[in-house]
Amino acid sequence: YQLAYVKFRDEQGQAVYNEALFAGRFTGMLTSGFNVAGTVFRFLLCSNSQLREATAVFFDGSDEDVQAIRAQIIPNQTRFRTDIAKFISRLGLFCTADTDTMVELNGHNTKVENDIFTNEEKILTDGSGMCSVAVMKKFQTEFYQKNGYYSCIIQIRAKGCKGTLLCDPAVETDNP
Repeated sequence: YQLAYVKFRDEQGQAVYNEALFAGRFTGMLTSGFNVAGTVFRFLLCSNSQLREATAVFFDGSDEDVQAIRAQIIPNQTRFRTDIAKFISRLGLFCTADTDTMVELNGHNTKVENDIFTNEEKILTDGSGMCSVAVMKKFQTEFYQKNGYYSCIIQIRAKGCKGTLLCDPAVETDNP
């Protein structure tokens, strides 16, 4: 598969901020893709910074391939069905710059938890998580070796999720 990074520009090479002009020229590319020498590229995702710069990532696979990749990035997409902007934002996390993975997070040392909602149906725990003391110690060791100081909270970005990990001694793991 191939990726194409597309910058939406006018005839003078300037970013297009006029909604009517953008809709008239580029909506078809976003909904149906575009053809280069017989290869159809379909819209895959964009980060928030790419969106501000009128840039997007396209992919040369089928619609089903695009959906499969998005499902790998965001395994549970149901909560985004009514909020497309948040869905695109979560997909865009896949494009953001980050630090190399310092500690492997897997099914043995992490647990996916459902969000906790308030009585008003607002998400209370969006982006918050807990890890064991052993996992936090591994983060601390790796982070200190790379940066020369310790961190008291860890920000993670993985599979379309971003958030923070706090150390909770009650979290037990069999494979830190």
